[in-house]
Amino acid sequence: GTSPINWLRRERINQAKRRLTETGDAVKEIARQCGYADAFYFSRDFKQFTQCAPSEYRRREQGRGE
Repeated sequence: GTSPINWLRRERINQAKRRLTETGDAVKEIARQCGYADAFYFSRDFKQFTQCAPSEYRRREQGRGE
């Protein structure tokens, strides 16, 4: 029920969410690892899927584990 590009974007964001919570890598590096050439577009996509910025997501998720 979803287009191939939207499926790929969702998979990339899910991978980024894991990396944000499991590593200390910079957001720019995580964007690159997940297939985004531009960190700005990564952040825009991430916010569209999660309703928060990557750095905000990391802070929120790390706060849950403490």
